[in-house]
Amino acid sequence: MLVSQGAIVGERNSGTAAWVLTKPTSRQAFVLTKFVAITASFLILSLVIPAIASTVICQVFWKTLPTPAYFLEALGIAALHQTFYIALTLMLGTLFSSRGPVGGIALGFWVAGNILPNFLPAWVSLAMPWQLTRAAAAIALWKPIPMPVWIPVVATAAFIVLFLVVALVRFDREEF
Repeated sequence: MLVSQGAIVGERNSGTAAWVLTKPTSRQAFVLTKFVAITASFLILSLVIPAIASTVICQVFWKTLPTPAYFLEALGIAALHQTFYIALTLMLGTLFSSRGPVGGIALGFWVAGNILPNFLPAWVSLAMPWQLTRAAAAIALWKPIPMPVWIPVVATAAFIVLFLVVALVRFDREEF
């Protein structure tokens, strides 16, 4: 969230977005390029490199490797979880003109994921990305998953698409 909170807001406030959009670049390409670049670099740094390091550590110290299918499934679920927050933050960046509300709302939603499931009906928290980290950990460790994992996976993917559509529509209507 902190990485992507200034991606749209910062470029809009500094005038870089207006300058880039004077070239033959569409507004949709501007937003989608931000999303792809931030997501790819962040997932490489936060998931791929640590996954490789933990695989090496498992092999060196315990002479065993995690089961590849379960390990990759857990990594995919964790990547979806992180992509949700990147898409949310980019969408908020098109809706607000300063970094405060963008980072605050995204961070607040993440923190709420640790509190609200205790008070909300189970079906609401099941449809949110909050359960994905627990599911990924359970899958990677071969433990039973306490819920049907496909529900938060599908719901989170739908939220990502929704956030990107809102960001594209809002940024397309932006005046520079």
